[in-house]
Amino acid sequence: MSPWDPREAYNSLPLRPRRLQPPGTLLLEAASALGRADEAARSMPDPGVLAAVVPILEAQASSAIENIVTTSDELLREAAGVGTPTPATTEAMRARSALIAGTDALRSRPVSPALAVLVADELMGHSVQLRRGGGVYIGRPDGTRVYTPPEGHERIASLLDEWAAYVHDPAVDPLTRMALGHYQFEAIHPFHDGNGRTGRILNQLLLIENGLIEQPVVYLSGIINTRRSEYYERLLAVTAEDAWEPWLEFMLLAVRDGARWSLDRAARVREAFTRVAEEVDRILPSGVSTKFVDALFRNAYVTIRDVVAACGVSRQTASNWLRRLSDSGLLTEIPSGRTKAFLNRPFLAALTQD
Repeated sequence: MSPWDPREAYNSLPLRPRRLQPPGTLLLEAASALGRADEAARSMPDPGVLAAVVPILEAQASSAIENIVTTSDELLREAAGVGTPTPATTEAMRARSALIAGTDALRSRPVSPALAVLVADELMGHSVQLRRGGGVYIGRPDGTRVYTPPEGHERIASLLDEWAAYVHDPAVDPLTRMALGHYQFEAIHPFHDGNGRTGRILNQLLLIENGLIEQPVVYLSGIINTRRSEYYERLLAVTAEDAWEPWLEFMLLAVRDGARWSLDRAARVREAFTRVAEEVDRILPSGVSTKFVDALFRNAYVTIRDVVAACGVSRQTASNWLRRLSDSGLLTEIPSGRTKAFLNRPFLAALTQD
């Protein structure tokens, strides 16, 4: 076990996680669940539905882990451009933007320290640099230090380079790399703020980079948030007790259950999509663009502007369609200042109700 004192900078943090044998059955369950969730997302009537909304739910959950408290409903409203955002919703929405920016960046670069900085920049809303000085630590509310990360720009940079090499090591299976690499990133704690949220975004990006999912549709932070105390306990136990195996098991369970959540939500959203499409056919005149139903499932809140952009129709036509669906009870008009918004309750229920 490496010498460690929570009051001192952990500059003796090993360059890489140690090798260990992952639990085979759990590893298989997690990989299988990811594959089924990915296929379900891609086989939906509009394959972009979950990729449009799960990052919002992920942002809410990842922010909640850091005690940035908002609701999925508030973030869905903010994403639609309706209502008045709170400081918490604005900060949480940056996590969604960071996940999207990171996913886009994967088309031209691998997961790397530079990509981590890009994600952190977007997350924090300003340019982020690797830590240079000391004074950063993780503590309890009473001020007791629980963990002090490595210090020194060169040490942090070298640890990040090794982290990047590890998460691409072909000798280790991708899920184990993601799980153990997540501990390593959090232990390095390379930035002054935003490390936890950045690290959880990198988890999603590693799943995508390794071809386990095509888009960020796994509700991984949501599962971690329901087990937040254990998450922090397991992280600390790796440092304090070299307890890698319980940490790996925790993360594989989170991946498996997050993928199963997404699979379940895909089925619910598909049912809601079918129901709404049938009602649209019944209520509106024939020939209404199929893109209209797609627009109703890009966010639980839809505006006239959204329909105009998606369908290429006039504002009057878009307003008429939404008004008729509201009059029928399928949609609910939401007071939101100058912008009219309509709530797709079947979609919201499919996303958020247990």
